[in-house]
Amino acid sequence: MAYMTGWMMTRYWEYYQYTRDKAWLAQKGYPMIKDCALFYLDFLKKAPHPDLPSNLNDGKYHAFPSVAGESGFKKPMDLCDQSQVIRHARYCLWAAVEASQALGIDESLRTE
Repeated sequence: MAYMTGWMMTRYWEYYQYTRDKAWLAQKGYPMIKDCALFYLDFLKKAPHPDLPSNLNDGKYHAFPSVAGESGFKKPMDLCDQSQVIRHARYCLWAAVEASQALGIDESLRTE
């Protein structure tokens, strides 16, 4: 379940937010946060894409397939853009940008 990547990343970002320990962020926190963000960069698909339903030809990024929590899939559109997945992906990507800015590294990845 793709939302769990962002969910797990949150613990690392919160630890840094509470401690402001840049040495910890550089050594332990940011590598985890960065890997989670890179997962989402690979997971999200920009329309049009052959894996996306044909009605999603909007040029935006979509989480496909995605499922929220323990829910099942009822119809093809249930596979796309579940709010829990989108929220965790967005927060993870935001945290990765913030962490890289705090450390002054990976500037080229921020634009992605």
